Amino acid sequence: MDRETLLKNISQINGIQGAMLLNKEGLTLSSSLPDEVDHNLISAVLSSVFSNIDIQSKRMQRGQLKKFIIETETETLSVLETEIDGNNLLVFSQFGTNLEIEDINNHLEKVIRG
Repeated sequence: MDRETLLKNISQINGIQGAMLLNKEGLTLSSSLPDEVDHNLISAVLSSVFSNIDIQSKRMQRGQLKKFIIETETETLSVLETEIDGNNLLVFSQFGTNLEIEDINNHLEKVIRG
């Protein structure tokens, strides 16, 4: 499955606003987030935050970071490490904050695995 199809399928999960695939250097590889979103800014910031949390997790002897969630008043951003097209990060945005992350993860697994 190509990147665009994958992100389109993720975006069709109920409650998901959009998704993006970025590399760990902060470059956007593909995105289905709305056009008004600054994809470059989100990619740069989230890859940096992921990297920093990963370093601190290892310093605390908690192992390698797999995912983190940022919940704000208006949306929830989930960032997770993925093997899609190499060692990259998958970000998706959820409307509101009332979605269960476990339900979203189950849907994501189904979409990613085809």
